[in-house]
Formats: sequence, C-alpha cells, structure tokens
Amino acid sequence: MNSFKKELEKRHHFVLKFIQDHLEIWEKYKQTQEKSLGVEYKEDQSIVTLCDQELERNFRTQIHDHFPEDLVYGEEFLQENPKEDLLWKTSSKQFIWTIDTLDGTSSFFYSVPLFGSLYGLIYEGKVVYGLACLPALKEYFWAFEDSPVYYLAEENIQEIKVISSSDKKDKKDKNEEKSDKKKMLIVYSSVESFKKTHQFHLLTKLLEGPHVVRSWGDVFAYSLLLKNKASLVVDADLKLWDFIPLSLILKQAGFSYRTFENTTVSRPEGNIISGSQKDLSNFFGKE
Repeated sequence: MNSFKKELEKRHHFVLKFIQDHLEIWEKYKQTQEKSLGVEYKEDQSIVTLCDQELERNFRTQIHDHFPEDLVYGEEFLQENPKEDLLWKTSSKQFIWTIDTLDGTSSFFYSVPLFGSLYGLIYEGKVVYGLACLPALKEYFWAFEDSPVYYLAEENIQEIKVISSSDKKDKKDKNEEKSDKKKMLIVYSSVESFKKTHQFHLLTKLLEGPHVVRSWGDVFAYSLLLKNKASLVVDADLKLWDFIPLSLILKQAGFSYRTFENTTVSRPEGNIISGSQKDLSNFFGKE
C-alpha cells in the first residue's frame, strides 16, 4: 500500500470511529422536544438543530487535532469553509473534507430513522473517498477512488461490484426482458426543493407517470438505489456536501447521474437524477 492510500485509510478509520463515538449524541437529541432541540430556520426555511451543529463542530475540532493540515467544507459553519474554488484546484496537496453530519434533519427531528451522515474527501481537485451512513439502520456505504463500494450492515461487509457497460451488452434473456416491463421505483427529495428550484413540473410528471413514486429522500434514497431496491433517485437542489461523497460511491458501484435536462453533471450539485445507465436512458426516452 502506497503512502497516499495509507493516508486515505487512516482518514476512513477516523470517520468510522467518529460515527461510533457520537452515536450517543443521536440518542440524546432524539428524545428531546422542539424547544430543547434548539430548532432554527435557515434562510431557505430548512431546519437546523443543535444536533446538526454539535456534530459538525465536534468533527471540525477532531480533524484539527488529528489531521491539522486538512480543510473542512461543511453545511453548518459556512464562514469557516475554504473557498469553493479550492476544492477543484488540481495543484492542491491538502485533503479537503466535505461533510453533512446530519443529512435528513427533518427525518431526524420527527423521529423517522431515515437520516444519515455524508463524508467526502477531495485531493488535487478530485473526489477520492466517500462514505454514507444511516446510524439508526446501522448501514454504511463507502468507496475509495478505483475501489469497489463496500456495504456494511449487521457487522457483515459486502462488496458492491463495479458494473461496466460491457457487462450489460447483449445479455438480455427472457427474465430481463420481463423485468424491463416492470414499473420502476422512483424516489425523490422534498417537495419544497422542487418548488425552490422551479422544477415542480417534473415532480408532477413523475407522480402522473406509470411508475411507483415515493418521497424517500436524503441519504436513505441512495441506499435504496445502491441495494437495487430503487431504480432512480430524483433529487433537487443538492449541495456539494450532499453529493460529493455520493458521486464517488455511485460511480464506483456502476451507477450514472445526469441533470434534470439530461446533460452531464459538471459539478456534483444542483438538480440530479441518479440510476443505472439503462434506467436513465429509459427515463429520458432513449432506446
């Protein structure tokens, strides 16, 4: 193992330990009422809790203690983030973390166990590591650059193999042809995010279409996709800290993603549809 991979492994184990060490924080806040939870509303009217802030503050502090040269780009303390252009600077020799320590705050606040955490690492302008976890469900997904996706559940680790396009060519059998005709399960993010980005017409189109459509958003939606339970995730108004970790995990698992306009995603943010290349092509009406 070369020195760069060793540095990645050290940071991966740091994240796993950080999550385990902070499980009690989830429990502490999970039982509290709205007042003691310290709910605030951001400019976009999304909620933020003391749990969001405590987790991110602790992460930033521990990164400073363990990896003082690393930078952190997170959701809750924007004034402490490095400039966004630095994330994509190919000459940068610093590890830059992108973090959303509580993804799915509304789910957490209403005691729906579909919230999670997202951690990504950028080096020399490219994403080299991503981890997504759902602590209440005890599920973890992670990937390194040029590695399979690892899935941990119930103390068992499985590899989600990379699916190459050549593996799919000319392999249609009768069972596959039948499955093609089945309705897809499409999951989407909050209604508010579609309204905010003026994409409500797409949501209406989804709901009126022939497929099964459910509003299971945030990191849980991508866990369904990675486990081949859902066919597509339609997500509006994604931020960099949301999608940077997921972009690598999806890529290494063989999935693709496109903008709502069916164009290439230039940066991992915005309005994005994720799924297999085949399901994306079907969704956008291609043969």
